[in-house]
Amino acid sequence: MKSKKGLLSFILLLACATAVFFIGWIQFYVPAGQYGVMISKTGGVYEEPVSNGSIIWRWERLLPTNTQIRIFSASPKKFTSSVTGELPSASIYSAMLNGRPDFSYNFSVSVELGVKPELLPGLVKQKDLQDDKGLEQWLQSQADGIANAVVQHIMTTAQTDGSNGIEVIRLSTDSDGLLEAINAEKAFPSVNIASVSVNTFKMPDTLLYATAKETYLSYQQDLREALKTTVSAEAEQTANDYLQFERFGKLGAVLEAYPILIEFLAVSRADAVEAFNILDAIR
Repeated sequence: MKSKKGLLSFILLLACATAVFFIGWIQFYVPAGQYGVMISKTGGVYEEPVSNGSIIWRWERLLPTNTQIRIFSASPKKFTSSVTGELPSASIYSAMLNGRPDFSYNFSVSVELGVKPELLPGLVKQKDLQDDKGLEQWLQSQADGIANAVVQHIMTTAQTDGSNGIEVIRLSTDSDGLLEAINAEKAFPSVNIASVSVNTFKMPDTLLYATAKETYLSYQQDLREALKTTVSAEAEQTANDYLQFERFGKLGAVLEAYPILIEFLAVSRADAVEAFNILDAIR
């Protein structure tokens, strides 16, 4: 009888231990091919992602309502970004040419990428990601950043080598070349980028833009030279006017001190030069 009770107690104890073990073994709650991030009221965000193939046991799971596990897909997703803009000072340079040419651009860029699983806990903590929808929104922002970097590289290349669109066609399908050119691994360290490609693009005539820019800079240089000449002439005239004003001021002071000289000047208008010489002698 005692042996039966002992065996029953052992079985109950083993069942309880097994239940405790399975409750704390959190990867059972994560579907295959996905990752989970555990958050507990007692410890916050657990720093390691949980996958179906890992072995992770956490005591926090033993406390009812203490934890939650947020599930995220690990599969890469494809996003399409539209990048529009215009070349620097485009409106100013355009005004220098007949017809005011359009120096704007418009690109459609596709980026396939996924989050690095080991960074998921940190993202959940920083961005408060709740589920795949929140993760996709964050991935879209990363794809937009990559697309912008790609377009800026293409536009810079087109202006530098004067290819005027030919280089864009070559680069549009060179995924590895584009990612290397924008230093994607360092610039976007939180994601694994599977591919990037340019779907469609409209870009300005970069050769005409260079001509317009050169024309504008030449105009500005000529304008500076003209302003220097004008300012110099104005300064000389201002100085002469000031000296004349000073001369009349001194003459006024003399006439105020010697009023009789007013009559003298009046009768000496026929020989004003001689009269002013006499005034200089008096002073």
